Amino acid sequence: MRTVTAEARVGLLVVDKERRYVFANETYLDLLGLKESEVIGKAVSDVLGDIYSRIAPNLDRAFQGERVIYEFKRSPPGDEPE
Repeated sequence: MRTVTAEARVGLLVVDKERRYVFANETYLDLLGLKESEVIGKAVSDVLGDIYSRIAPNLDRAFQGERVIYEFKRSPPGDEPE
């Protein structure tokens, strides 16, 4: 999976039923400004903080078996307005 997703220009991730990261590609990690060790095995809510509340409904739908395509845009780390 790493080879296939390495060149993707979108953040791709896999989350288990406990909503912990199993996989995140480099683009996703770069978007968050985090290292793999800061994400893999961690709860999505812990990693994303207040952003999680906007994503949680989509995770709920996906875990209920619905196909979910979701796009979330945010400023790269360091580019947020002060």
